[in-house]
Amino acid sequence: MIGGSAGLLGVLWLIGIGQGRVYWLPLGVLYGIVVTVVIGSRATDPGRGLIWGLGTGVLAWVLSVGTFLSLSSLLGFVELTTVDTHVPTLIRILLGLGAPVGLAVGLWQTRRTDGPLEPIDPVRALFAGGIAGVVGGWGFSIWMADVGMFPLVAELVGTTSPGLGRLVHFLIAVFIGVTFGLLFQRDARGHGSSMTWGLAYGLFWWLLGGLTLFPFFLGSTVTWTGAAVSGQLGSFVGHAVYGILLGVLYSIVDRTWLTLFYESDPLNRSVTAPGITVLQRTGWGLLASLVGGLIFGGIMWTTGDLVAVAELVGQPSPTVGFLVHIAISAIIGVTYGQLYCYESWTVGSGVAWGFLYGLIWWFVGALTLFPALLGAPLAWSGTAMAAAFPSLIGHLAYGGATGGVFYLLERRQRKWGRLHPRFTDRERDRRRTAGTPAPAAWLFILGLGMFVLVVVL
Repeated sequence: MIGGSAGLLGVLWLIGIGQGRVYWLPLGVLYGIVVTVVIGSRATDPGRGLIWGLGTGVLAWVLSVGTFLSLSSLLGFVELTTVDTHVPTLIRILLGLGAPVGLAVGLWQTRRTDGPLEPIDPVRALFAGGIAGVVGGWGFSIWMADVGMFPLVAELVGTTSPGLGRLVHFLIAVFIGVTFGLLFQRDARGHGSSMTWGLAYGLFWWLLGGLTLFPFFLGSTVTWTGAAVSGQLGSFVGHAVYGILLGVLYSIVDRTWLTLFYESDPLNRSVTAPGITVLQRTGWGLLASLVGGLIFGGIMWTTGDLVAVAELVGQPSPTVGFLVHIAISAIIGVTYGQLYCYESWTVGSGVAWGFLYGLIWWFVGALTLFPALLGAPLAWSGTAMAAAFPSLIGHLAYGGATGGVFYLLERRQRKWGRLHPRFTDRERDRRRTAGTPAPAAWLFILGLGMFVLVVVL
């Protein structure tokens, strides 16, 4: 009943903001019941419930509206480009059904889970989440200052002062950072997964905050049309970058906290010395990035983007551009190895993590750092994102290949680590296994990202 009640309340909330209909109430109850059955055993706390709820929300849209559009397009009844008219449906499912049902089921399951869950340390969440929120808010604030957003943010408190608007922005950023720590402390197992969860949480707050609560509290009509989404693409990338910074900084501060106050026991040592582990991950990342870099390089050679890459070193030559590209690929591959070690349990999961890392670098690299290094404005507009679409395909191909090859290399070392029983137990505890919310995070991030790009294109 908890899922059905949450679905009912979610539809009532949609009605209250002008995005729902009364006759949707039974559908909300039915949706909540079905999702509870599907994710109930996995959504063992509110954070996991939220991620599973968002992931199943994207899946529900694909199975319903997405399937209808595809079949109608094949039969010639409707053009597939009309997908942007169904933007409100996806957001309604995510915010009105997926998120509240997932959170409610997670809260309920926290009380019913067999065996004690690892307790949440609120002080740790406040400290790490607050610092990470400030850093993420700083990254987002650069774009906000460029486009003059702070006076508009200040209107939330009845003024147009840019300084007060900046203060409100950072207070919101800290709040999101703290709630991130409270929700995802158990699942942010490493730097890579924490960054992924941060990206998912940032995109969730783009839907809830940027598209919904912000206009609502300003007294404007909440609009979820394709045109409204297109007008918020800068905010979309900004929330993505905020989430990436939030996840990375949270993981760094949280890991430092654990090292200082929890993990000083000499009996809990790693299978290999830390320096050897870093070197191993570096080597695996380099080898994996060579495969991904060659694939991405072929795409860039076809699209002619290597000349632009060569301009980073002042030599507009495709050959120089290819060498620069391989060097950058190697650096990114090494960071992948350090961030995502222990996260994959199959080749497919390695490819999925790689896809996400490729998407992250499209946001951070192609849309942000690359134009900044060339002295151009940030590519956070619809036109710039559409122009960078071939680069997105290349980043995804690079990430998928790198993640898959890295898993194969890492698996060999894992087999060696099973030779000793104590090492076996430690390796098992450190490695993510099937059943965690990782697939739901992949589905939500990649699904929402691709959907927004379809609207842009």
